[in-house]
Amino acid sequence: MDRRNPDHCRRGISRDAAIRLEHAEDSYGPGVTVLGLSAIGTLIVLLRWLTIPKGFGYGPQYGMYLTIIAGVVQAVLSYRLFKASGEKVPWENKKSR
Repeated sequence: MDRRNPDHCRRGISRDAAIRLEHAEDSYGPGVTVLGLSAIGTLIVLLRWLTIPKGFGYGPQYGMYLTIIAGVVQAVLSYRLFKASGEKVPWENKKSR
């Protein structure tokens, strides 16, 4: 007897994976995801800005400064989205169990 849901089969998800996804207690919402990715992206750009060679007519130009400003704005706005959504950070979810 095949117990797989045909809906999951069409999507390429096995029955076990679908059950784990449906009952995942450690799933994180969009607020945590966007906040984490925004912070990591901004950190990567800042590290590159600090380590880029300067001199001899090259170095960070206006594009790098605009990228840093956009990254900081994105990180701040994603933090506001995270706080407005009422989600908890992942380590708080584990403490409440």
